Amino acid sequence: ERQRIAQEIHDEALQTLLVVANKLDSLTANAPEDGRAEGIRWAKEKLAGTMDDLRRLSMNLRPNILDHFGLVAGIRWVVDNAGQSSCRFTTLVRGEAPAMSNITEVTAFRVVQEAVRNIHKHAMAKNASVTLEFDTDHLVIEVQDDGVGFVVKRPFEYAEQNRLGIIGMEQRILAIGGTMVLESTPGSGTRLRATLPYQASNQFVQVEQTPL
Repeated sequence: ERQRIAQEIHDEALQTLLVVANKLDSLTANAPEDGRAEGIRWAKEKLAGTMDDLRRLSMNLRPNILDHFGLVAGIRWVVDNAGQSSCRFTTLVRGEAPAMSNITEVTAFRVVQEAVRNIHKHAMAKNASVTLEFDTDHLVIEVQDDGVGFVVKRPFEYAEQNRLGIIGMEQRILAIGGTMVLESTPGSGTRLRATLPYQASNQFVQVEQTPL
Protein backbone atom coordinates (compact mmCIF):
# COMPACT_ATOMS: atom_id res chain seq x y z
CA GLU A 1 0.00 0.00 0.00
CA ARG A 2 2.82 2.42 0.86
CA GLN A 3 4.53 1.59 -2.44
CA ARG A 4 1.28 2.27 -4.32
CA ILE A 5 0.87 5.66 -2.64
CA ALA A 6 4.52 6.56 -3.27
CA GLN A 7 4.04 5.68 -6.93
CA GLU A 8 0.91 7.85 -7.15
CA ILE A 9 2.81 10.78 -5.63
CA HIS A 10 5.64 10.31 -8.13
CA ASP A 11 3.44 9.80 -11.18
CA GLU A 12 0.83 12.48 -10.52
CA ALA A 13 1.64 15.09 -7.89
CA LEU A 14 5.38 15.53 -8.41
CA GLN A 15 5.06 15.60 -12.18
CA THR A 16 2.37 18.29 -11.97
CA LEU A 17 4.49 20.38 -9.60
CA LEU A 18 7.43 20.10 -12.00
CA VAL A 19 5.26 21.35 -14.88
CA VAL A 20 4.00 24.26 -12.74
CA ALA A 21 7.55 25.19 -11.72
CA ASN A 22 8.67 25.22 -15.35
CA LYS A 23 5.66 27.33 -16.31
CA LEU A 24 6.44 29.90 -13.62
CA ASP A 25 10.08 30.03 -14.75
CA SER A 26 8.88 30.71 -18.28
CA LEU A 27 6.49 33.44 -17.14
CA THR A 28 9.19 35.14 -15.12
CA ALA A 29 11.70 35.10 -17.96
CA ASN A 30 9.71 35.50 -21.17
CA ALA A 31 6.02 36.30 -20.84
CA PRO A 32 4.79 39.81 -21.63
CA GLU A 33 2.98 41.62 -18.85
CA ASP A 34 -0.50 40.96 -20.26
CA GLY A 35 0.18 37.22 -20.51
CA ARG A 36 1.38 36.74 -16.96
CA ALA A 37 -2.03 37.01 -15.28
CA GLU A 38 -3.44 34.14 -17.36
CA GLY A 39 -0.35 32.05 -16.68
CA ILE A 40 -0.57 32.68 -12.95
CA ARG A 41 -4.26 31.69 -12.93
CA TRP A 42 -3.33 28.46 -14.71
CA ALA A 43 -0.56 27.75 -12.16
CA LYS A 44 -2.92 28.38 -9.22
CA GLU A 45 -5.50 25.96 -10.63
CA LYS A 46 -2.87 23.26 -11.10
CA LEU A 47 -1.47 23.81 -7.61
CA ALA A 48 -4.96 23.65 -6.07
CA GLY A 49 -5.64 20.33 -7.79
CA THR A 50 -2.30 18.90 -6.73
CA MET A 51 -2.89 20.01 -3.14
CA ASP A 52 -6.16 18.06 -3.20
CA ASP A 53 -4.34 14.98 -4.49
CA LEU A 54 -1.63 15.19 -1.84
CA ARG A 55 -4.19 15.79 0.92
CA ARG A 56 -6.15 12.72 -0.16
CA LEU A 57 -3.02 10.56 -0.19
CA SER A 58 -1.66 11.81 3.13
CA MET A 59 -4.99 11.21 4.84
CA ASN A 60 -4.77 7.55 3.93
CA LEU A 61 -1.25 6.98 5.29
CA ARG A 62 -1.77 4.97 8.46
CA PRO A 63 1.03 5.10 11.06
CA ASN A 64 2.30 1.64 12.02
CA ILE A 65 1.92 2.42 15.72
CA LEU A 66 -1.88 2.40 15.35
CA ASP A 67 -1.80 -1.20 14.14
CA HIS A 68 0.60 -2.37 16.83
CA PHE A 69 -0.66 -0.50 19.90
CA GLY A 70 -3.94 1.29 19.08
CA LEU A 71 -5.03 4.92 19.02
CA VAL A 72 -4.71 5.78 22.73
CA ALA A 73 -1.19 4.37 23.03
CA GLY A 74 -0.27 6.00 19.73
CA ILE A 75 -1.36 9.42 20.94
CA ARG A 76 0.47 8.95 24.24
CA TRP A 77 3.57 8.20 22.18
CA VAL A 78 3.03 11.40 20.14
CA VAL A 79 2.77 13.47 23.32
CA ASP A 80 5.92 11.93 24.77
CA ASN A 81 8.03 12.15 21.60
CA ALA A 82 6.95 15.27 19.71
CA GLY A 83 9.88 17.47 20.69
CA GLN A 84 12.13 18.85 23.37
CA SER A 85 10.88 21.77 25.45
CA SER A 86 10.26 22.76 29.04
CA CYS A 87 6.51 22.27 28.59
CA ARG A 88 4.92 19.67 30.87
CA PHE A 89 2.27 17.57 29.09
CA THR A 90 -0.53 15.53 30.59
CA THR A 91 -2.78 13.08 28.74
CA LEU A 92 -6.31 12.30 29.92
CA VAL A 93 -8.56 9.59 28.49
CA ARG A 94 -12.28 9.43 29.26
CA GLY A 95 -14.20 6.30 28.30
CA GLU A 96 -13.22 3.27 26.26
CA ALA A 97 -12.17 3.45 22.63
CA PRO A 98 -14.79 1.73 20.42
CA ALA A 99 -14.27 0.34 16.95
CA MET A 100 -13.84 3.20 14.49
CA SER A 101 -13.01 3.67 10.85
CA ASN A 102 -9.42 3.77 9.67
CA ILE A 103 -9.71 7.37 8.49
CA THR A 104 -11.03 8.52 11.89
CA GLU A 105 -8.08 6.95 13.70
CA VAL A 106 -5.58 8.41 11.25
CA THR A 107 -7.19 11.85 11.44
CA ALA A 108 -7.18 11.82 15.25
CA PHE A 109 -3.52 10.78 15.32
CA ARG A 110 -2.41 13.40 12.78
CA VAL A 111 -4.40 16.23 14.39
CA VAL A 112 -2.91 15.57 17.82
CA GLN A 113 0.53 15.19 16.26
CA GLU A 114 0.28 18.61 14.58
CA ALA A 115 -1.25 20.32 17.62
CA VAL A 116 1.46 19.01 19.96
CA ARG A 117 4.16 19.96 17.47
CA ASN A 118 2.76 23.50 17.32
CA ILE A 119 2.88 23.78 21.10
CA HIS A 120 6.53 22.72 21.20
CA LYS A 121 7.41 25.05 18.32
CA HIS A 122 5.38 28.19 18.99
CA ALA A 123 3.52 28.28 22.31
CA MET A 124 6.34 28.79 24.85
CA ALA A 125 3.99 27.03 27.27
CA LYS A 126 4.79 25.68 30.72
CA ASN A 127 1.86 23.27 30.80
CA ALA A 128 -0.27 21.57 28.16
CA SER A 129 -2.83 18.80 28.04
CA VAL A 130 -4.32 16.38 25.54
CA THR A 131 -7.76 14.95 26.36
CA LEU A 132 -9.49 12.14 24.49
CA GLU A 133 -13.17 11.70 25.29
CA PHE A 134 -14.91 8.69 23.76
CA ASP A 135 -18.52 9.85 23.60
CA THR A 136 -21.48 7.82 22.35
CA ASP A 137 -21.10 8.68 18.66
CA HIS A 138 -17.99 10.84 18.48
CA LEU A 139 -14.40 11.11 19.60
CA VAL A 140 -13.75 14.51 21.17
CA ILE A 141 -10.14 15.71 21.21
CA GLU A 142 -9.07 18.71 23.23
CA VAL A 143 -5.53 20.11 23.20
CA GLN A 144 -4.85 23.04 25.50
CA ASP A 145 -1.80 25.04 26.60
CA ASP A 146 -0.96 28.03 28.80
CA GLY A 147 1.45 29.57 26.30
CA VAL A 148 1.73 32.93 24.58
CA GLY A 149 -1.40 32.48 22.45
CA PHE A 150 -2.16 34.33 19.23
CA VAL A 151 -4.91 36.12 17.34
CA VAL A 152 -7.18 33.59 15.61
CA LYS A 153 -7.44 34.48 11.93
CA ARG A 154 -9.26 33.43 8.78
CA PRO A 155 -7.73 30.46 6.89
CA PHE A 156 -6.20 32.45 4.02
CA GLU A 157 -4.36 34.66 6.53
CA TYR A 158 -2.67 31.58 8.00
CA ALA A 159 -1.63 30.65 4.47
CA GLU A 160 -0.13 34.11 3.94
CA GLN A 161 1.85 33.67 7.17
CA ASN A 162 2.96 30.16 6.09
CA ARG A 163 1.17 28.61 9.10
CA LEU A 164 -0.31 25.79 7.07
CA GLY A 165 -0.54 23.32 9.97
CA ILE A 166 -3.72 24.95 11.28
CA ILE A 167 -5.32 24.82 7.84
CA GLY A 168 -4.27 21.20 7.41
CA MET A 169 -5.79 20.15 10.73
CA GLU A 170 -9.10 21.82 9.95
CA GLN A 171 -9.28 20.36 6.46
CA ARG A 172 -8.56 16.84 7.74
CA ILE A 173 -11.35 17.18 10.29
CA LEU A 174 -13.92 18.69 7.92
CA ALA A 175 -13.15 16.09 5.26
CA ILE A 176 -14.52 13.28 7.46
CA GLY A 177 -17.55 15.22 8.70
CA GLY A 178 -16.03 16.48 11.95
CA THR A 179 -15.81 19.93 13.50
CA MET A 180 -12.97 22.01 14.89
CA VAL A 181 -13.01 24.99 17.25
CA LEU A 182 -9.82 26.98 17.83
CA GLU A 183 -9.70 29.52 20.67
CA SER A 184 -6.69 31.65 21.53
CA THR A 185 -5.86 35.05 22.96
CA PRO A 186 -2.41 36.65 23.10
CA GLY A 187 -0.99 35.98 26.55
CA SER A 188 -3.71 33.50 27.52
CA GLY A 189 -2.86 30.23 25.78
CA THR A 190 -4.66 28.20 23.15
CA ARG A 191 -7.44 25.60 23.12
CA LEU A 192 -8.26 23.33 20.20
CA ARG A 193 -11.37 21.12 20.28
CA ALA A 194 -12.07 18.60 17.52
CA THR A 195 -15.10 16.31 17.25
CA LEU A 196 -14.76 13.29 14.95
CA PRO A 197 -17.39 10.70 13.99
CA TYR A 198 -16.35 7.12 14.76
CA GLN A 199 -17.47 5.87 11.36
CA ALA A 200 -16.35 8.19 8.59
CA SER A 201 -15.03 8.32 5.06
CA ASN A 202 -12.56 10.77 3.56
CA GLN A 203 -15.19 11.36 0.88
CA PHE A 204 -17.72 12.52 3.50
CA VAL A 205 -17.73 16.17 2.44
CA GLN A 206 -16.15 18.36 -0.18
CA VAL A 207 -13.60 20.57 1.54
CA GLU A 208 -13.71 24.19 0.40
CA GLN A 209 -10.52 25.34 -1.28
CA THR A 210 -8.33 27.70 0.70
CA PRO A 211 -7.46 30.71 -1.50
CA LEU A 212 -3.83 30.69 -2.63
